[in-house]
Amino acid sequence: MPQIWCDGPRLRYSDLENMQPLHIIERKGIKLISIVQKKTGVRLELALNAPAMAILEKYQGKYERCLPVIVNQKMNYHLKEVGQLAGIVDMAEKVAFEKG
Repeated sequence: MPQIWCDGPRLRYSDLENMQPLHIIERKGIKLISIVQKKTGVRLELALNAPAMAILEKYQGKYERCLPVIVNQKMNYHLKEVGQLAGIVDMAEKVAFEKG
């Protein structure tokens, strides 16, 4: 059974890099990204909000994949810049416990 996330994206870089138009589906009037994760083999379905759909529509038909993808190192650099602009300066650790 696919995992459906509505609280934010959970795509890894490798999944974003491989995302094609066939991974955008509609179910019960809701647009979703439905993709099998490269690392785990688990199907992941992410609900798309209006801003995400606008971005996908902007690049529709311009690339072989859904979005222009830069190399992972450059993506990490830009993410660090965004974090600094948002005032995030400290390291954070997220710990989750499953099944006990």
